[in-house]
Amino acid sequence: MFAYGLLIIYNGMKGRHPAVLLGRVKEISYLMITFSPIVYGLVPLSWDAVIAIILFFPVLYGITEIMDRVLPAPKEEPVN
Repeated sequence: MFAYGLLIIYNGMKGRHPAVLLGRVKEISYLMITFSPIVYGLVPLSWDAVIAIILFFPVLYGITEIMDRVLPAPKEEPVN
């Protein structure tokens, strides 16, 4: 994860296009959350787990997109 973060920061500072593609927080967070139990051995790696991860992604993505569009943006506080 640390190397991944450094790669995004480096590409972002250079103004390169991969930073936009690699820096997708919603997708990367979903993958990290869903694959962490598999990596730590809490859930065995099986086709059922992979298919469930793939099938649930559009549902979660749709819910978060709707929330982004419906909820108002937070108001900024004036800086003194």
